[in-house]
Amino acid sequence: MNKHTSIILTLCSLIFLSLDVQGQFNRRTVTVKGKIQFINQIEDFPKNSGYNINKMYYKHKNSSNKEIFDSVEVKEDGNWEANLIIDTPTFYYFNFFKWQYITVWADSNMEIIVREYDTTKMKLKNLPYIYIKGSKKNGFINLINHANYRHFQEVVRLDKKLYFSQNPFNKQWNDFLKETKSIEYINDDFNERILLMVEVFKDNPVIIYANNFLNKKTIKNVMIPLIKKIYAANPWFYDAKKILEESEKTSLKEELLKPNMPAPKFQFTEASGNTLTLNSYKGKYLLIDFWASWC
Repeated sequence: MNKHTSIILTLCSLIFLSLDVQGQFNRRTVTVKGKIQFINQIEDFPKNSGYNINKMYYKHKNSSNKEIFDSVEVKEDGNWEANLIIDTPTFYYFNFFKWQYITVWADSNMEIIVREYDTTKMKLKNLPYIYIKGSKKNGFINLINHANYRHFQEVVRLDKKLYFSQNPFNKQWNDFLKETKSIEYINDDFNERILLMVEVFKDNPVIIYANNFLNKKTIKNVMIPLIKKIYAANPWFYDAKKILEESEKTSLKEELLKPNMPAPKFQFTEASGNTLTLNSYKGKYLLIDFWASWC
């Protein structure tokens, strides 16, 4: 599989979003042109139920903080074009048939070229590195995405080492990998690299993109204070507002779930339709197994 996918964002003309007297951004149109090099094969498409093979999908949040979904037709030669109405600077999320994704900061006209469908006989899903040529804000996304791509490849390499070191004849090597906490080290290393990038761009709204890659402790102690400052200076930035609201909810939950605190009251419905509450088990030992369908 071709792990490297190139996306070229050509800066046709820089779009400036100016404030009017009410403090609102003037609406602007950004034209995004693109080409999909390999169209998804129809025999593989049932797994992407609900998606039209002839369309490219994208979404964003408007100035009212509403999530807007849209799509454009993809021609037989793979070319497509979309006109984005920008009423506030924000991220746009492009979805190429559920096979490739890219996040961009919509501040200029763009040309996006993606490989899309994997034409190899054996398909292995791996995180592609997508380079964005364009504005400074998209340059920050470039740095984050490249660090994430390299980190993921290193995790895969280490996982292979741990797997093969389980051989009884490699016990010493296996013990060494565990004692040196190799996984923890590369995760901490990745976190520190992202932090340096955030420091360089700390006054730029685009830094909230880094929240997707940092550990919870760093988000709480470093990112949240920075995002508060950014939101105070840019009250139109609803992505920042959402992060701050979610952070507040998380803090409240953490207080409720501290050791030796009474368990929060909750209720649930069994498959039979009966409703059970935590009080139903008062005075008894109760084991709760948390799991996620995607794991």
